[in-house]
Amino acid sequence: MELVSIGTTSHLKELGAYIGAILTTAHHNVRVVVHDGNPMGTVSVHGDRFPSERRQWLNLVGDVAHAVSLCIVDVFEVDLLTRMLTKRYQTLDGDARAAVLAGARVHLERGPYPRRVYRRARAALVADPLRQALADEGGVMVEGMLTFRLARYRALLEEALGQAVDDLLLEREYAEFIRLLRSFVAAQPTRTDRVDLVVRGANFRLLDREGRPMAVHEGRRVDLEGLEAAVNYEDVLISALIAAAPTRIVVHAAPAASAAHVDSVRRVFDTRVVRCAAHRCRLCASA
Repeated sequence: MELVSIGTTSHLKELGAYIGAILTTAHHNVRVVVHDGNPMGTVSVHGDRFPSERRQWLNLVGDVAHAVSLCIVDVFEVDLLTRMLTKRYQTLDGDARAAVLAGARVHLERGPYPRRVYRRARAALVADPLRQALADEGGVMVEGMLTFRLARYRALLEEALGQAVDDLLLEREYAEFIRLLRSFVAAQPTRTDRVDLVVRGANFRLLDREGRPMAVHEGRRVDLEGLEAAVNYEDVLISALIAAAPTRIVVHAAPAASAAHVDSVRRVFDTRVVRCAAHRCRLCASA
């Protein structure tokens, strides 16, 4: 006797495996049957008889819904994100879509807790409507559920996609800003042959060729025809170095120090940035 049936047009084998893995341990008196139809296949749960008690029926339905929800999050979710991305952001090219898709998955599992917590939370959004549909109707179509009944889950995915698209646009704007800065630096005449950059954790110091501290003021900005940086990325440091216009920037930092400042400077000044190679350098020791 067929007790529950789940239809799908994709990932039939994976769906059957998820349902079978959970029901095999939780319900010994049922069997899972996978029928590969065209275009829609089904995963059916069969038993010798229909559960005599409502509680038994709801337990069975709950376990099936749990299995299907995990399969949707683990397997179907990528396809759903891809369709949403294609429909809503048609102007993005292939590389951009791949970056947004990867970024959306990161956003879905970003937070203070282990990744499995966010996976379970998304599965819970799917499982509750599934459980109700199976209890009422005894069968569902996965793609139909995803399209018409899982609004909260879809909204969560759409929000993650939107965040990933925003990240991509910010990265592109930042890359353009850095490109303009590099062009500006390459075109301006140099004013000094050397500046020492001492990095200590998240802090930095600038020293002139005589070893004297250089004044760093937030008011000293480079005006590239009114361009504003999309990302405020060590802008005080970059502005001070552009104002100094050195031929060479010597970096002094502890070996295990964070490279954030150095990376930012190197993006703009490229080969002008060199790491200190002096033996027992007092500036490196103080970093």
